[in-house]
Amino acid sequence: MTEPLRLFTLWGIDGYPFGLCIAIAVFLGTLLLIGTWRRHAALPWLGLRFALYALPLGLVFSRLFYLVVRWRFLSVDYVEAFWYTLPLGGYSLAGSFAGIVIAAWLVARLGGRPMAEVLDMATPAALLVLACERLAECFTLDGVGLYVDNEALWHFPFAVLNPYGEYVMPVFFYEALTAFLIMGWLLYFLRKHKRAVGDVALTAMLLLGLTQIFWESLRVDDYLRFGFVRVNQLWGALLAGIALGVWLKRSHPSRTRAVVVSAAFLVCIGVMVAVEFGQDKSTISNGILHAAMALALAGIGLMGVTLRNACVRRTMA
Repeated sequence: MTEPLRLFTLWGIDGYPFGLCIAIAVFLGTLLLIGTWRRHAALPWLGLRFALYALPLGLVFSRLFYLVVRWRFLSVDYVEAFWYTLPLGGYSLAGSFAGIVIAAWLVARLGGRPMAEVLDMATPAALLVLACERLAECFTLDGVGLYVDNEALWHFPFAVLNPYGEYVMPVFFYEALTAFLIMGWLLYFLRKHKRAVGDVALTAMLLLGLTQIFWESLRVDDYLRFGFVRVNQLWGALLAGIALGVWLKRSHPSRTRAVVVSAAFLVCIGVMVAVEFGQDKSTISNGILHAAMALALAGIGLMGVTLRNACVRRTMA
């Protein structure tokens, strides 16, 4: 972890390690996107079109969402130029997701392909960019968790040294590794024939949403929040809920089964909310609380995968 260090200035714009890593990540993601469309649909130009739409839309919506969440704070403590000066920073993962979805809708309309298919093709590349962005946080002061007091753990990947000489949890690395693993699984999943259109994107939403809820609970950096509620945890729960809801609807469940699944999802969400409150207001150790959260998240994940597989079996039958 380091303070931001300027590498160069080009056309009046300062270049930093984090920004350079993001540029490389976008380039690699575009190559993967084009390759995915070429391999699975023989339409590499659609991959390039999506990249050209997703990059500006993801950037703009990421910035807008950040400004909306923090407008009260920014209106008091920041100058007016901050609102429209992109190099000053301030972006949101949830906002970039909205930009990607809009880009997929545009490509689907103009390219004559189902939007679900466009999202399927785009998801691995988006996860690659996300994983690289998380790794790039090592060049910033973000992406860290609590102090690591146990000297036996004062080494990577359990701890990293911050600029103040303190060992902290490298949450950014865990998030990057998670995104890489999900991406690898989805690239394999794309090659399978027993899946419905949209299942790749929905699986990514389920897994990324659930893991984001957990890793976000470990962050102690300048994360986005509404009061004490972490924005990325709300976003993660929304992603998982959407995936679960789509598969539940596709499975044509009985009313009883639909009620049971919905109730189980809400109970698991309630456990996670209780854990978040418990970290500040309970004498229960954080290890036990996070174990309870992990079990609740695993329960939602199991329900989602079970519903997805049931939908596949129903379609094949």
